[in-house]
Amino acid sequence: MPKRNPRAQPADGRRAWLVGATGGLGPALAHRLARDGYDLLLTARRRRRQCTALARELLAAHPQRSVEVLCGDIGDPKFAAEAAATAAQRGALDAVVLASGDLFLGRPSRTSAKALRAQLESNLLAPWTAALAALPALRRSRSGGRIVFFGMAGAGLPTAKRAVAAHAASKLALLSMARSLAVEVARDGVAVWTVSPGVVRTARSTPESVEPFLEHVPGGRALAPEEVADAVAWCLSPGGATGTGGELPVALGFGL
Repeated sequence: MPKRNPRAQPADGRRAWLVGATGGLGPALAHRLARDGYDLLLTARRRRRQCTALARELLAAHPQRSVEVLCGDIGDPKFAAEAAATAAQRGALDAVVLASGDLFLGRPSRTSAKALRAQLESNLLAPWTAALAALPALRRSRSGGRIVFFGMAGAGLPTAKRAVAAHAASKLALLSMARSLAVEVARDGVAVWTVSPGVVRTARSTPESVEPFLEHVPGGRALAPEEVADAVAWCLSPGGATGTGGELPVALGFGL
């Protein structure tokens, strides 16, 4: 049993499962969750060494927390079930943050069925599989379970998506499923959010994934991962429960 810091944030003692810990948003999300008092399970599809290094970094910064690491494909129901069971060590899980997925850039006319299928598997089916695996433990949360999916700002608006059409399609499908799930589980005390970032500059960003899109950002700049983490923290806060089924754009106007 990890030691507890009496000055930790109100979430102290709760457990969260962070999917995509080694992704562009992962470290910022992990640090914010630990700072807010969550014990963590970090999962990543690969990059075990980086995931383990992140866990050590979190434990050094937040010695009162417990941090565990598992690597595998959350689209695999067996791995998702294993991870959910590990995350809910004491029978309950308070939050699952699903910050995983791939970005495909390409014109619609050059988007093959294989590429579109890969986007659906990565951005829709994999997080959905993890959410369903976590749901029984989330229903047992004493504070009310939370699911945070990740969308794309503007994906649901009736505008052409050009180079991100396949990505937007997968994220819009996820948003539809998230809203429907929110209605179903509301009376179980589980709140479901979709956080939809715009252009974010991370340690893993490439010039192609950031620079061409900045002209479409009314705010004039790319976001930092920590700004997205702030939005996720609000969704997990007590006030976030009232917005279940909602989408929270974090985009400085991108996608409008």
